[in-house]
Amino acid sequence: MENSITLHILMDGDFSLSKKRVAKYLFGVDNYLAYTNKDYERLIGDAGLRKQVRLPKDKLGLCTSLSLETNGTIWAGSKLEGDRGAARRFATVAGGRIAGSSTTCQSQRCECRNAALHCRPCANHDPLELSFWNTDNIDDLIDMAMDPPNLPSFS
Repeated sequence: MENSITLHILMDGDFSLSKKRVAKYLFGVDNYLAYTNKDYERLIGDAGLRKQVRLPKDKLGLCTSLSLETNGTIWAGSKLEGDRGAARRFATVAGGRIAGSSTTCQSQRCECRNAALHCRPCANHDPLELSFWNTDNIDDLIDMAMDPPNLPSFS
Protein backbone atom coordinates (compact mmCIF):
# COMPACT_ATOMS: atom_id res chain seq x y z
CA MET A 1 0.00 0.00 0.00
CA GLU A 2 1.05 3.64 -0.11
CA ASN A 3 4.18 4.49 1.93
CA SER A 4 4.74 0.80 2.83
CA ILE A 5 2.38 1.01 5.81
CA THR A 6 0.68 -2.05 7.29
CA LEU A 7 -2.16 -1.57 9.78
CA HIS A 8 -2.47 -4.02 12.68
CA ILE A 9 -5.40 -3.59 15.07
CA LEU A 10 -5.64 -4.66 18.70
CA MET A 11 -9.38 -4.41 19.29
CA ASP A 12 -11.35 -4.43 22.50
CA GLY A 13 -13.29 -7.62 22.99
CA ASP A 14 -13.47 -10.85 21.03
CA PHE A 15 -14.50 -12.13 17.61
CA SER A 16 -17.97 -13.50 16.91
CA LEU A 17 -18.19 -17.20 16.11
CA SER A 18 -21.08 -19.63 16.24
CA LYS A 19 -19.02 -22.01 18.40
CA LYS A 20 -18.11 -20.36 21.70
CA ARG A 21 -15.52 -23.03 22.46
CA VAL A 22 -13.58 -22.20 19.29
CA ALA A 23 -13.86 -18.45 19.92
CA LYS A 24 -12.08 -18.96 23.23
CA TYR A 25 -8.87 -19.89 21.38
CA LEU A 26 -9.11 -17.47 18.45
CA PHE A 27 -6.41 -14.80 18.74
CA GLY A 28 -6.60 -12.89 15.47
CA VAL A 29 -7.20 -12.88 11.73
CA ASP A 30 -5.71 -11.53 8.55
CA ASN A 31 -7.22 -11.53 5.07
CA TYR A 32 -6.79 -15.28 4.58
CA LEU A 33 -6.02 -17.00 7.90
CA ALA A 34 -7.16 -17.18 11.51
CA TYR A 35 -4.55 -17.50 14.25
CA THR A 36 -5.22 -19.50 17.39
CA ASN A 37 -3.59 -21.02 20.42
CA LYS A 38 -2.30 -23.80 18.11
CA ASP A 39 0.00 -21.34 16.32
CA TYR A 40 2.12 -20.78 19.43
CA GLU A 41 4.98 -23.09 18.48
CA ARG A 42 4.66 -22.86 14.71
CA LEU A 43 2.79 -20.03 13.01
CA ILE A 44 0.63 -21.65 10.32
CA GLY A 45 -2.89 -20.21 10.56
CA ASP A 46 -6.23 -21.79 9.75
CA ALA A 47 -8.00 -20.89 6.49
CA GLY A 48 -11.13 -22.89 7.33
CA LEU A 49 -11.61 -21.12 10.64
CA ARG A 50 -11.01 -17.75 8.99
CA LYS A 51 -14.08 -18.29 6.80
CA GLN A 52 -16.23 -18.72 9.92
CA VAL A 53 -15.13 -15.48 11.59
CA ARG A 54 -17.49 -12.52 11.42
CA LEU A 55 -15.48 -9.31 11.44
CA PRO A 56 -16.63 -6.62 13.90
CA LYS A 57 -17.28 -3.88 11.35
CA ASP A 58 -19.66 -2.16 13.75
CA LYS A 59 -16.79 -1.69 16.24
CA LEU A 60 -13.93 -0.93 13.87
CA GLY A 61 -15.66 0.59 10.84
CA LEU A 62 -13.36 1.28 7.89
CA CYS A 63 -10.31 0.24 9.88
CA THR A 64 -11.30 -3.40 9.33
CA SER A 65 -11.03 -3.12 5.55
CA LEU A 66 -7.93 -0.94 5.70
CA SER A 67 -6.15 -3.40 7.94
CA LEU A 68 -6.87 -6.38 5.72
CA GLU A 69 -6.05 -4.53 2.48
CA THR A 70 -2.61 -3.55 3.79
CA ASN A 71 -1.67 -7.16 4.72
CA GLY A 72 -2.40 -6.29 8.34
CA THR A 73 -4.17 -8.17 11.09
CA ILE A 74 -6.94 -7.76 13.64
CA TRP A 75 -6.28 -9.14 17.13
CA ALA A 76 -8.62 -9.79 20.06
CA GLY A 77 -7.19 -7.61 22.81
CA SER A 78 -9.26 -9.41 25.43
CA LYS A 79 -6.78 -12.30 25.16
CA LEU A 80 -4.23 -10.17 27.02
CA GLU A 81 -6.50 -10.20 30.06
CA GLY A 82 -6.67 -13.24 32.28
CA ASP A 83 -3.94 -15.70 33.07
CA ARG A 84 -0.35 -14.94 32.24
CA GLY A 85 0.33 -18.06 30.17
CA ALA A 86 -2.52 -17.36 27.76
CA ALA A 87 -1.41 -13.74 27.39
CA ARG A 88 2.15 -14.89 26.64
CA ARG A 89 0.90 -17.31 23.99
CA PHE A 90 -1.24 -14.59 22.44
CA ALA A 91 1.67 -12.12 22.39
CA THR A 92 3.98 -14.70 20.80
CA VAL A 93 1.51 -15.53 18.02
CA ALA A 94 0.63 -11.87 17.35
CA GLY A 95 4.28 -10.81 17.44
CA GLY A 96 5.28 -13.58 15.03
CA ARG A 97 2.59 -12.66 12.52
CA ILE A 98 3.27 -8.93 12.73
CA ALA A 99 7.02 -9.43 12.37
CA GLY A 100 6.43 -11.80 9.46
CA SER A 101 4.51 -9.15 7.54
CA SER A 102 7.18 -6.50 7.97
CA THR A 103 9.44 -5.69 5.05
CA THR A 104 13.05 -4.69 5.16
CA CYS A 105 13.89 -1.43 3.56
CA GLN A 106 17.45 -1.20 2.36
CA SER A 107 17.19 2.31 0.97
CA GLN A 108 15.11 4.18 3.52
CA ARG A 109 16.50 7.59 4.31
CA CYS A 110 15.72 9.39 7.54
CA GLU A 111 16.72 12.93 8.39
CA CYS A 112 16.26 15.05 11.46
CA ARG A 113 14.60 18.32 10.44
CA ASN A 114 12.95 20.91 12.66
CA ALA A 115 13.38 18.68 15.72
CA ALA A 116 11.48 15.82 14.06
CA LEU A 117 12.53 12.66 12.26
CA HIS A 118 11.43 12.56 8.60
CA CYS A 119 11.76 9.30 6.68
CA ARG A 120 11.24 8.59 3.01
CA PRO A 121 9.49 5.36 1.99
CA CYS A 122 11.34 2.40 0.54
CA ALA A 123 12.45 3.01 -3.02
CA ASN A 124 15.40 2.27 -5.22
CA HIS A 125 17.65 5.29 -5.37
CA ASP A 126 21.00 6.07 -6.86
CA PRO A 127 23.59 5.52 -4.07
CA LEU A 128 25.04 8.99 -4.70
CA GLU A 129 21.60 10.51 -4.14
CA LEU A 130 21.42 8.91 -0.69
CA SER A 131 24.82 10.08 0.44
CA PHE A 132 25.52 13.21 2.44
CA TRP A 133 27.06 14.79 -0.66
CA ASN A 134 24.86 15.29 -3.68
CA THR A 135 26.16 14.85 -7.23
CA ASP A 136 26.96 18.57 -7.57
CA ASN A 137 29.42 18.34 -4.69
CA ILE A 138 31.28 15.25 -5.91
CA ASP A 139 34.10 17.26 -7.51
CA ASP A 140 34.55 19.25 -4.29
CA LEU A 141 34.63 16.04 -2.30
CA ILE A 142 37.33 14.57 -4.55
CA ASP A 143 39.39 17.77 -4.30
CA MET A 144 39.15 17.73 -0.51
CA ALA A 145 40.25 14.09 -0.41
CA MET A 146 43.29 14.85 -2.61
CA ASP A 147 44.51 17.86 -0.59
CA PRO A 148 46.94 17.19 2.23
CA PRO A 149 45.38 17.70 5.65
CA ASN A 150 45.85 21.05 7.36
CA LEU A 151 47.38 20.29 10.72
CA PRO A 152 47.83 22.99 13.33
CA SER A 153 51.40 23.96 14.16
CA PHE A 154 52.39 24.27 17.79
CA SER A 155 55.59 26.28 17.33
